[in-house]
Amino acid sequence: MSLGTGIHSAWGSTFLSLFGEGQGKPVLIIGQELRRWANVFHEALFFSSAVDTIPYHAGYDLIMFSSSAVSREEEFERHLGRISENLSRHGSLLLFARNSFSFTCVRDLIACRNTTRQGFKASYRTFMKMIRSSSFASVQAYLPLPCLETPGELVEVASDLLEIPHYESRVMKLAHEVRAYHHIHDGYVFLCRREGLQSHGLFLDLSGIFREYLRADASEISMDRFDVRERGAVVLFLREKSSSRTFIVRAVTDAGTEGIIMKNHTFLGWLHAQGGAPWGIREKIPVPIAMFSYQGTRIFIESRIPGILAWKVNSGYLRERILDDSILFLQALHASTRQRVRLGREVLDDLFHHDEQMIHGLDCCSDRLRSLFMERVSKIKQALGGQEMWIAVSHGDYGYGNILVDHRDGHLTGVIDWDTGRKMELPFVDLMNLVIQKERNEKGTGFFQSVKNLLEKENFGLLAESVNMMLSSTQQKPSMLRLFFSVALLRYISRSAQYPAVFRHEHEDYLHALDITRGWYLP
Repeated sequence: MSLGTGIHSAWGSTFLSLFGEGQGKPVLIIGQELRRWANVFHEALFFSSAVDTIPYHAGYDLIMFSSSAVSREEEFERHLGRISENLSRHGSLLLFARNSFSFTCVRDLIACRNTTRQGFKASYRTFMKMIRSSSFASVQAYLPLPCLETPGELVEVASDLLEIPHYESRVMKLAHEVRAYHHIHDGYVFLCRREGLQSHGLFLDLSGIFREYLRADASEISMDRFDVRERGAVVLFLREKSSSRTFIVRAVTDAGTEGIIMKNHTFLGWLHAQGGAPWGIREKIPVPIAMFSYQGTRIFIESRIPGILAWKVNSGYLRERILDDSILFLQALHASTRQRVRLGREVLDDLFHHDEQMIHGLDCCSDRLRSLFMERVSKIKQALGGQEMWIAVSHGDYGYGNILVDHRDGHLTGVIDWDTGRKMELPFVDLMNLVIQKERNEKGTGFFQSVKNLLEKENFGLLAESVNMMLSSTQQKPSMLRLFFSVALLRYISRSAQYPAVFRHEHEDYLHALDITRGWYLP
């Protein structure tokens, strides 16, 4: 996520309901680099620099302050003191502070480059010292990723949740290995409050949930990370200090996003209730714990699976292990949930009803694409009609963005985000989706180019051994692979219809992909 791509304004109300008093008090934003945040909060007061005419007065639920808004240390300390005096009781300061010893600053200094970044900068230790002297009772330091002013993730500086993608420089990865990365990051976001989060209403409500479901003491719960998601969601990563138990808390006010998260929560509950799934599968799937409302915000809690997103470490010697384990998980899921079904008209209509519904009602879908899509669905139904086939549970969006692995050896640790899960799906569809996303991740290509590349590869780039094993377990002929790949394309296209901006961006790619696979519905 990036504010540059248009963060949903619902995020502002979600954040205030979680961390503020939620009474509609104005938000104060100070710093030119934070201008885009003014669009997130409906009643925000924005100032490009920290001038003396800023209307400080008691009662702000949220103040966002960039260190770049001042030029000298004494100015920074003066405004920090005024800010601490003018927060509401449960209000928060989000301080965006640029690091004077960042890898970028040092690199530019060595190269004798003039930086365009003006304003006050300091080290991590200096910022912490000044904040603590400003009477804030609670201070938590986070590393903003991917960048300071428009972060999608804020990770606590000492947290194990800090993830450095494989394509970053060796210096950054080495600093991470010795737990010193925060000293060279571009900057920090400090969450400063007059009182700790544990005394706030949301966390008091969470304490009751934790006691009831987890037998955990809320005073032992810390927040390791929180994410700013597109479409208005805030995701909290919580940890019980006295044990290894970790949790995900999703908070949302946007109705569309709530529907997606509700699907994930409900499907996880259904999946864990199935008696046939072995522990090897269930331990890799989050456990839904609770959902409730708080000040107009819908809260969803689930267990957190350890691991790093596969795309962040999918390189070098880990690539083969990540792919192998991803395929093994699919095989185990299929074997434990499969059922033999005759593909009559009713079954086939049910298999494709959601896809047809998504495309039929989508305003940004052209008539030509809609016609091609519906024609392809019809042809596939004709090709499959009357056959008997093993169908099974599927993830629906199985790819390296939803697969968690151990960063040391690439072994799969979990599979998350089951909002597109299906209780019955044709074989190979999840696998074909995996190879499409894998191609996009590894080659950096668009949807159509990735599809075109895969069509030119034997077995879609998969090892013959893996394909034969899947064919044997599903009792399918090799000639059926093209048809299942065509189904995966339809699933991919209809899934993106949930996000109109994405659909519009890739619309032409979808047309070309359907054109190039004409006739692939024939087994």
